[in-house]
Amino acid sequence: MARSPDAPRGRAMSRRAAVAGLIVALGVLGAAALLLTYGDGRAPHGTATSGTAAIGGPFALTAADGSTVTDQDFLGRPFLIFFGFASCPDVCPTTLATVGTALEALPEDERIAALFVTLDPERDTPETAQHYAEAFHPDITGLGGTQAQIDAATSVYRVYAARVPLEDSAMGYTIDHSAFVYLMGADGTYRQHFSPVSAASEITQAVRAELES
Repeated sequence: MARSPDAPRGRAMSRRAAVAGLIVALGVLGAAALLLTYGDGRAPHGTATSGTAAIGGPFALTAADGSTVTDQDFLGRPFLIFFGFASCPDVCPTTLATVGTALEALPEDERIAALFVTLDPERDTPETAQHYAEAFHPDITGLGGTQAQIDAATSVYRVYAARVPLEDSAMGYTIDHSAFVYLMGADGTYRQHFSPVSAASEITQAVRAELES
């Protein structure tokens, strides 16, 4: 029996759909693994929870001007924080563009701090991190520091990061990492997170809800 000329195309589309579904499933599993237990904050999309989130805590990083930036600098107002690196080819620019769009949708009096923390202090100086971050929105602050400072920050935020050699690339290596944007409350505690596929409107709405709470 002759096959329909659309059959190979249909099988290819089915394979792509299966791969996309697997990626989404892995993202959900990753989120579940990171979000161990919650407090009276909110889980993603405002779902009520109980317990205390084991995400967030003290950090001391370096700004482009050489000053030390700590978690204490943001007490009294919510903030967003994302970990990535300037040479990241896909998820980092996409996510930072989403954060920039979310901030742009907020009136100036509702803008909150948004932090980009590099996972690649070997290549990203604090100045590099700042230039990279502000390319997506002037209100996103880039932060760097020593490897020890970065490791301490990733530890309290439960960020996965692993250096992966690239033998056939001029880059030499890349960094495999989790890619959640965290919304932290005015008291510095975890409120909710956003995945790389979250819409900018979700972040905007969550920030507004947090400011009103």
